[in-house]
Amino acid sequence: MTQQQERSSRSFSAAAMSEAAEVAKSIAGTLAGRSTVNGITIDGATSKDLDDAFWLERLADGSYRLSISITDVGALLTAQTTPALDQEARQRAFTRYYADHRDSMLPENISEGCLSLLEGQLRPTLTMTIPFDASLHAGEPAIQQTLLTSLKQFHYKDVDREIEGGHTEFAPMLQDAFRLAQGLYQARRANGALALYDLTAGWATTEEGMLIKLSTNERHKAHLLIQELMVLANQALALYFAQRGIPALYRNHAAKAIAPERSALLRLLETTVAHPERVRATVSLALERACYAPTVEGHFGLNLPAYLHWTSPLRRYPDLVNQQILHASLTGGPLPLTSSQLEAIAAQVNTEEATIKDEKKAYFLSEYDQPLQRMIQEATQDHSSSARPLAHLDAKHFHSVLRMAAEEHVLPPAIEQELYRRLQEQMLEAHDLFTLVFRFQNSGETWERVKGAVLYWLQDHPSSAVSMLLMGQQIFGWESPTWEIMNHGASHARIFQARVTVKIAGQSYSSSLQTATQKELAKQRAVAEALAAIAGIKVGSTSPEAQDETTRPEPAPTLSKPKADLATLLVKAENNSVGLLNELRQQHAIDSVTYVYDQLAMAPDATFACTCRVVALDGKEIVRQAWGKRKKEAAQKAAFQICTALLDDEALRELVERLI
Repeated sequence: MTQQQERSSRSFSAAAMSEAAEVAKSIAGTLAGRSTVNGITIDGATSKDLDDAFWLERLADGSYRLSISITDVGALLTAQTTPALDQEARQRAFTRYYADHRDSMLPENISEGCLSLLEGQLRPTLTMTIPFDASLHAGEPAIQQTLLTSLKQFHYKDVDREIEGGHTEFAPMLQDAFRLAQGLYQARRANGALALYDLTAGWATTEEGMLIKLSTNERHKAHLLIQELMVLANQALALYFAQRGIPALYRNHAAKAIAPERSALLRLLETTVAHPERVRATVSLALERACYAPTVEGHFGLNLPAYLHWTSPLRRYPDLVNQQILHASLTGGPLPLTSSQLEAIAAQVNTEEATIKDEKKAYFLSEYDQPLQRMIQEATQDHSSSARPLAHLDAKHFHSVLRMAAEEHVLPPAIEQELYRRLQEQMLEAHDLFTLVFRFQNSGETWERVKGAVLYWLQDHPSSAVSMLLMGQQIFGWESPTWEIMNHGASHARIFQARVTVKIAGQSYSSSLQTATQKELAKQRAVAEALAAIAGIKVGSTSPEAQDETTRPEPAPTLSKPKADLATLLVKAENNSVGLLNELRQQHAIDSVTYVYDQLAMAPDATFACTCRVVALDGKEIVRQAWGKRKKEAAQKAAFQICTALLDDEALRELVERLI
């Protein structure tokens, strides 16, 4: 934290401040000959460095014209005209925001004064104008140097009131703009962007698709409005440069080679409200950090072929650089930077960005670790049998408790008791499980008992297994897995089998052939078994509840045996599903099986319909119907569907698996 405090107290050199004063004096000379545009700004209540403004006009034919104006820092700050100021802005790379102050990338007389888009003040800007038809489909953008007067400085909460009711002359425009932003957001989602903005639940994604929790003060429609307009402007300029082969500081983003498919990540985002920590952990493990580069490599989170930043030149150095490049393109002048110079800038900025993120993470960890340590001490001193001193902790804080216990190689009874409860109630996430089993080298009777319980539970609940494998690759450098995947059966009743092999330090760990009606589930089961092998824990013979009750504070959850047996039988008996159902009935796993046939008299090939009905011991019925040219074929297909349904039905599956 000392280094962070040193960073925040830096001042600009005398040379940079002298150049900043000259910039303020020279602004009047940049205003001549520019087209005049209107705009309004939307920022936080305490914001003073206002980079961007917009204006939306509704035309007579029902179409729209959107203007996004960005303060024209690049016209006044360059390596040639303001060398000291440009160099120090490059070293800082970003404005840093702290609880009680900020460390600005540029001196305040520029960032909060002469180039901030303050209400009622003339400012040089770069304006991107984008036409939209009446259905809000975008046309070709145009970019020009402009002169802006901000007509109104709105705060986020004020914009929400305008959208919902309307109190000023700007209300109709803001309502149209929000409708446009909603359309842009939905279009991005439909195009495969990892995008989420849920005001009710308080969750949103960054450009990279990372899930973040919105504070109460951030749950505003205006946030979505500005977010979508800035993404639109950044995307459009990136495409403008890329189509012309202009090197710039592009913002590239990639998924890791081991990441789930995009469709799986999109489905995962839909479960955010129910499982936010699981979603956040999985997505963060699957994606690389976004970075700047002079080459176009695409943006995975936004699902765009090209993307960059230019809408915050007061706060981000890459935006300033891209503005300088844009000026050269608009005026036909030479490019201000070579590709090699851009590579050097990108490397420096990427390093600075990574350092800022790591420092921020370390700071917040240290901030709330101390009170949690005190809570753990109090919990370990409470020996009452009925007390659950950690039960009130949310998922994030309980993970911190587990992490600290694992780091210190000590698992107090109160923590062990609480983690068993959360395991039983399916409240632990993949990063919790990985921390307990793999992250720290813990041994001893208590830790082996916990690891066994976790891995045994994972066999029945394998959805976290792939995320744990990703963590192993990210943290410990495990090699990428190799897969053996097969499928059986017709498309309407397909069965998948998966086997995985993971290499660690030259040693291979393989699963058996795991089976499920969904390929992803078969892969999860295979990974769950492989993780147990990596941990050196056998999970198939003795369940945790068979251990000595005196060795732990509370029994581990009652855990059933892995659920692959029925599926394995199903694959083996694929051509004799009728026989399989009869076998299950004889073993008293189900009460009765009946088949009813109907011949379709109008069918020229004497097609038969077979209705198969299975009654479980608890009275629950499963009914399926199938068709075939012969009765036997129809019965076989209907029985196969019944078997598949048994596999997917939790209660019936558990009943069957206990009896065979």
